Amino acid sequence: MSNLKICRMCNIVKDLNDFYDINKSKSKYCKPCHNKNRQKYRFQKPKPNPNSKPKEKKPTGFQKLSKEIQDDILYMISVKYTFKEIAEKYKEHVKYKSLCLWKRQDKIKKYE
Repeated sequence: MSNLKICRMCNIVKDLNDFYDINKSKSKYCKPCHNKNRQKYRFQKPKPNPNSKPKEKKPTGFQKLSKEIQDDILYMISVKYTFKEIAEKYKEHVKYKSLCLWKRQDKIKKYE
C-alpha cells in the first residue's frame, strides 16, 4: 500500500501523515488545506451596533420585592427571626428556599 496521497485542494502529492484520520481512512485535504478551509467557517462574534442602547437589567430575586418588604425582611433578620418565620409572614411574596439561597449568595445585605 502506498504512503502517498493527493490533496484535493492543493493537488500536491503528500505523505499520509500529512492528512487527518477520519474513521478508518484519511481526509481528502492535507492538514494545512484543511485548516485554511476551516477558517472560513469559524464563528465570528458580531460587532455591537454603536447606535443601540445598552439593555437595562431587570431586577430579580430579592431586588424585585418592594422596598418596604425588603426593609422589613432585613429588619427581621437583624432581630434574629428565622427564615421560616419570615417566609411564613410573607408567604405570598417569598419562599423559605429563596431566602436561604439569597443569603448564601449574599443578595441579602445587612440592615442599616
